[in-house]
Amino acid sequence: MLEFGLQPSADVLITLRTTQIRTDDNIEYIVPNGHFLDSIGTNYTRDTRKIQIHIAVAATYETSPQLVIAALRDAGEHPATMPDQPCDVLVTEFGERMVYYRQQPWNALCLAAARRAPPSPC
Repeated sequence: MLEFGLQPSADVLITLRTTQIRTDDNIEYIVPNGHFLDSIGTNYTRDTRKIQIHIAVAATYETSPQLVIAALRDAGEHPATMPDQPCDVLVTEFGERMVYYRQQPWNALCLAAARRAPPSPC
């Protein structure tokens, strides 16, 4: 297991010119060995077509947690997500004024758009 930036990764391949690092989210980073700290490339065209997306929201303490959880679950059931890969809504932090929630559904349909355009929310 290697931590690359803020992303933990489980798969590393070092070649003559590059180091390829695949995160637990199944996203592969390609780092040229000559510019290891300067340049990072992202490869969305691995042998599988799924990636894990990160949905993070913050809600005030006055907001009903059930409402936030229901909204995130609805987002996780979007047609672009993979229904055979269910995911839970997690509370990640209790801030001074907000509660922070996260969900990480798997997505298979965003990849074609991601290869043609700069990264954007699906």
